[in-house]
Amino acid sequence: MKGKRRLINEILEIEQQMLALVSSQERAVVHDKPETFKVVRECSFELWSVQALQSYLLDLKNAQSKGINLLTLKYARMDDLVPPMNADPLIDNIIQIESSWEAEAKKRYPNIFRDASCFDEEDRERSLRYLRAEFETFSNQTLSYYYINQLEALRENRNLVEEALTSIFQRIGYLNLEEVNLFFDPDRNLFVPEQGY
Repeated sequence: MKGKRRLINEILEIEQQMLALVSSQERAVVHDKPETFKVVRECSFELWSVQALQSYLLDLKNAQSKGINLLTLKYARMDDLVPPMNADPLIDNIIQIESSWEAEAKKRYPNIFRDASCFDEEDRERSLRYLRAEFETFSNQTLSYYYINQLEALRENRNLVEEALTSIFQRIGYLNLEEVNLFFDPDRNLFVPEQGY
């Protein structure tokens, strides 16, 4: 069995190859900053189980072997250029949990989220569209492992959105989200990712 770090590195390598080939109507900030993309994704993957990582790596490799770019599909789905790709009902459950964690993080740390006070229905819809597009690219097996991760986190009263953000900000020198929230200046244009990239 491959170690967790090796799995994450393989996933990041394939995703970065796929990202380089993406064109999207709504070009995300990470398209022009591949190192930011890598850090955000890595901090998220560190919270996944080995089983979820193995399953997602298999999804990526299977797609590659068929000449399919999952990130192109994800962004095409976000732009509503392709129909739904996966109707697994777990996606709705996963999105509900992710959305509640994100809302909780925004409430607890409002200064971290650019224009959080102006977060409107359009922003919420864009976030939900991103999450749905992301999870529709997962196989049913990967969705199951991802959902199990979420359920385990819920049982332990953990918020995986906050944990991923903590890891991201620690890499740029902050101690924790409380410190970021206290000193963060939205006018500095520090990139604060939407969860899930």
